[in-house]
Amino acid sequence: MKKRPIADVLRAMEIGDVEKFPLEQHNSINNAKNSSLLLDRANGKNWKVSRDLKEGVSVVTRIA
Repeated sequence: MKKRPIADVLRAMEIGDVEKFPLEQHNSINNAKNSSLLLDRANGKNWKVSRDLKEGVSVVTRIA
């Protein structure tokens, strides 16, 4: 799986969308959610981040 720009992908997601990233980007996803996307979160957007160790991916779901 190819690395992608996290903040751009997350900003483009609609509620209910699910995106998968390489597991190696998991910490970067959490960092982006808590820094780069802070204004987006203040305006009501939110994402759930989880790991699927069997597939070796981080799964991001837009929840708000």
